[in-house]
Amino acid sequence: MLPRITPDTRAASRSYLTPDAIGRTLDYMSSIQRSEVVFDYLEPPEAFSEELRQLETERTEQLKKIDERSVIRFEPAGIAAILRSHGFCTIEDTNSQEIASRFSRAVQGLAPGHAGIHVVHAKH
Repeated sequence: MLPRITPDTRAASRSYLTPDAIGRTLDYMSSIQRSEVVFDYLEPPEAFSEELRQLETERTEQLKKIDERSVIRFEPAGIAAILRSHGFCTIEDTNSQEIASRFSRAVQGLAPGHAGIHVVHAKH
């Protein structure tokens, strides 16, 4: 069963930053001494199981029907490279399995439907 796309989720999907906006944001943040950033991102569907890739394909088709773009995906090594290029040197990238393990019952609904989710904490 796919999550329902509502006006609230459509508004949230519009708030994703473009690659250019990500770069400008990290440029600004790196201009602040001892700055830190925390954000989440998704891996490309190729990193998912077959079942999750199918769900992602269906989700993408739903978004196209309402003229919404899908979220930008990143490889973990790509995120690290982007952050390092902006001067962030201490990078902790926590994947969905680590999130589920670390926070146990608090994120019971996370796996397996949210595989590919990462939370990054980086320090400048």
